[in-house]
Amino acid sequence: MDLSASGVDIVIVNWNAGDHLTTCIRTLGPLAANAIIVDNASSDHSIARIRHTAATILHLDRNYGYGTACNRGASVGSRSTILFLNPDTEIDEAAISALYEKLWADPGAAIIGPGLCNRTGQLAASCSHFPRARDLLGRMIGADRLGLVSAPFIAPPPGRVDQVMGACLMIKRPAFESIGGFDEDYFLYFEEVDLSLRLSKAGMDTIYWPLVRAIHTGHGSSAQVKGPRLGYWLMSRLIFARTHFGLMKALLIACTSLCIEPVTRSMMLLASKRRSEIGAALAGYLRYATNVLPILRGTRR
Repeated sequence: MDLSASGVDIVIVNWNAGDHLTTCIRTLGPLAANAIIVDNASSDHSIARIRHTAATILHLDRNYGYGTACNRGASVGSRSTILFLNPDTEIDEAAISALYEKLWADPGAAIIGPGLCNRTGQLAASCSHFPRARDLLGRMIGADRLGLVSAPFIAPPPGRVDQVMGACLMIKRPAFESIGGFDEDYFLYFEEVDLSLRLSKAGMDTIYWPLVRAIHTGHGSSAQVKGPRLGYWLMSRLIFARTHFGLMKALLIACTSLCIEPVTRSMMLLASKRRSEIGAALAGYLRYATNVLPILRGTRR
């Protein structure tokens, strides 16, 4: 085992990830012994398939969501660095070691993320600017497609960025603990945006390092629940707005998301010949609508 990589705890949150989890653990090689797998009450026997590994397995009694499970996993470890890794992501020991060395060579950096690619090696846009309220509003009506507001994801050159995707995110443990880890108000989505923004406000930076690559399949677990997935994403977006933009801007985002966005999303699905997804999308908006007031009031926990 590489001596630098041995200083990394690898936290993997599992919820019915199936074969993705098995492949992810296998790709780690000897570093599987550093893995802490937090299982959010899966029912697909995915944990049973990896019991022969040296990984630590933490069973939760229900699905607590991604950020909470990450915090639980991080609390079990004690190494200087934490790699939060989705089960549908594959990265080997050499790549983890390279990220570790680059991260700790930069005293101003708290987070580093690799380039995420598919199995053919095509690099995905996996970084983002911190969203402003106008960006979130503009994306609801498709203004990002016209270049009027920032796009959700970008593929910049190597260096400092606002944030990297949470599918493969390495962070210095002292930085993670200094801001209290992930905000557990987020069940799924936006938790890494919030984490990176809080670190940035505390004077710590994020590095995007596509010279190191990881394979990311995407939606390994959440693809099983498309309607609820959209609902969670919408709720997390509003929680982010309420937390970082204040009540009035969050209220504007809530009104737009309820009155206009379902129409524009349905039109885009029709235009892209994905009519079958409209029902799941509307179910997601309905789920979201029942949570809007508690989020705006700041009483949703």
